[in-house]
This record gives sequence, structure tokens and C-alpha cells, in this order.
Amino acid sequence: MKNKIMLLAAGLLLFSCQKKEEKVVEETTVEAEAPATATPEEQTCYLSVISKDSIVLNVTKKGDSVSGTFKWLPAEKDKKITEFKGVLNDNTVTAIGSASAEGTSNKEELIFTLDGGQAKVKFGEMTEGKDGVWMYKDKNATSEQVLNKVDCL
Repeated sequence: MKNKIMLLAAGLLLFSCQKKEEKVVEETTVEAEAPATATPEEQTCYLSVISKDSIVLNVTKKGDSVSGTFKWLPAEKDKKITEFKGVLNDNTVTAIGSASAEGTSNKEELIFTLDGGQAKVKFGEMTEGKDGVWMYKDKNATSEQVLNKVDCL
């Protein structure tokens, strides 16, 4: 019986001392596709102060999409705040905004140009369209208010 145990122990010892075959796994590098370059957002702010009245325009651009707020803040009257979304074509923004003033809300067109350190906002007579959006009656008969670029708060 001792011989069988010695033989079994010797066999296990020999078996455990054998050089193990190592499998080499080749590493392959797969180049991950670079994520699509995200268009960064650019925020700019503009201000005009006339007497005690202020006009503030905050614009966020992402590619050719534009959004932001337009605030008309007269000193002696109710303010008008418009949240807008639109499209930038060359340097002209055409947008539709939700305007709130004197307790009422409506949708209206907003057009302005971005030119270096200035924004030129169109003002003019508006008429209500069939879809309920107030649009400029004659875009060629509008006037412009120039706002200068300022640091955004």
C-alpha cells in the first residue's frame, strides 16, 4: 500500500512540475471611432441703454441654431421678455419667440443681425398671421436698434 501511495505522490509531483504551456493572446488594438465633433455653444450678450430704458439680448449659438432671451425694460412701463429660438443665416437671425408683456403672452417674429461687437434688432409694425404668430408687416419698413456687446452675467 505504501508503494502505491509513493507512486501516486511521485506521479503527482512529476505532473505538477511539468512546464505549463502558456497561451499567448495577441492583443489587437482597435481604434475607437472618434465621436462626432460636437458643435460648441457660444453665448454672447448685448445691451443698449437709452435714457433710463434698457434693451438686453442674450444669444446662444450652436451651429446655425440660435436661442436666447430678448428683454425690453422701460423705466416707467411694464417690461417685455421674449424667449426665442431661430436660425442663423449668414449674420442674420430669424426667430420666433414667446413674448410676455403687461400680463399677456403671444408668439412673435424676432429678426436681428450680429455684426462684430453689435447686434441690430429690427422694430416695426406687426400683424397677426393665420397661425397666431405676430410677424413684421413690411420687413423693409422696419427700423433698427443697435445694441453693443457686453460681458454675459
